[in-house]
Amino acid sequence: MLITDWINKAGKLNIPRSEKFSLDRILSDPLEVRNWRVNGLPSDQVAICNACLATKSTRFPILVDPQELAYTWLGNLGATFRPKEDDSNNFKAVKHEKKDKNKIIAKAIETGWTVMVFDCPEILDNNIDMLLMQKSNNVGAEEGSEFKVNFEGKELKVHPLFRI
Repeated sequence: MLITDWINKAGKLNIPRSEKFSLDRILSDPLEVRNWRVNGLPSDQVAICNACLATKSTRFPILVDPQELAYTWLGNLGATFRPKEDDSNNFKAVKHEKKDKNKIIAKAIETGWTVMVFDCPEILDNNIDMLLMQKSNNVGAEEGSEFKVNFEGKELKVHPLFRI
């Protein structure tokens, strides 16, 4: 319904548009989607749109994954989140209840690793919660400006490739 309303309004304003809107056609390309499927992403449209949002968003995604499909996909995908010129394989998966998870996340923040925190309870660890809030408050900050976060009582410079 929302998409139909958007298409109708765009038509009234003479804005060029496609009659058949598809989020995945805008935010991804067929090779990228194929790579996601090879790495375990389900082939349905909802999964593909969610993958687009999770990988293209300027904010850190929180995925509710009762069937562990996203967990499998992200675990297999690993370092492919990184730009092509970066050949490092610094993808870390850490269970929320693991005692040294904050140490791993802190290192990831500074070095640009991608971290997947899984098996999270409904209420996140305060450090992770604050990290997510600080990132969302920094969206739209001046390009090239240094982004720092307070994590475990320390101010850390966030590497531009860091993802959680």
